[in-house]
Amino acid sequence: MHPLTEAAGWLLDMDGTVVDSHAVVERAWVAWAGRRQVLPQAVLAVCHGGDTESMIRRFRPDLDDAEVQRDADQHIADETGDVADVRPTRGAHDLIAWLEATGRPWGVVTNAPHGLAEARLGAAGVHPGVLVCRDDVPDGKPAPDGYLLAAERLGVDITACAAVEDS
Repeated sequence: MHPLTEAAGWLLDMDGTVVDSHAVVERAWVAWAGRRQVLPQAVLAVCHGGDTESMIRRFRPDLDDAEVQRDADQHIADETGDVADVRPTRGAHDLIAWLEATGRPWGVVTNAPHGLAEARLGAAGVHPGVLVCRDDVPDGKPAPDGYLLAAERLGVDITACAAVEDS
């Protein structure tokens, strides 16, 4: 038996791991780039997996905190409202079925806020028993806070968990 299959709990990333949201992420960032006169190609080169506010500050360091927050709120709303082609990643449902058939508790840990995570997971037909989002913890990934909270909610010692990430 492979050591990975012996994990007592599984902590799955959302985007790129169980949910394919690639197209919507790019559409939202291209729209933002157009509104803020930023080259879309530059944003597209680094937009996946990043924190929204950090991305905005990276490309528009001249914006004050209020403008950054407004842009971030609009960006998250754009992504949340656009789930037309959000789908499960290849093999995601097979993995989840195996976890459930073998009685292994699992959850999703994401840097997305709750509303966005729920919209994407719902569109992909993924229904975790435990969902830990960026707004649940003091520090988002790669900090361990989300993983620690998810393991606690699963009732599994963190040292017995497998974390599955796309990056």
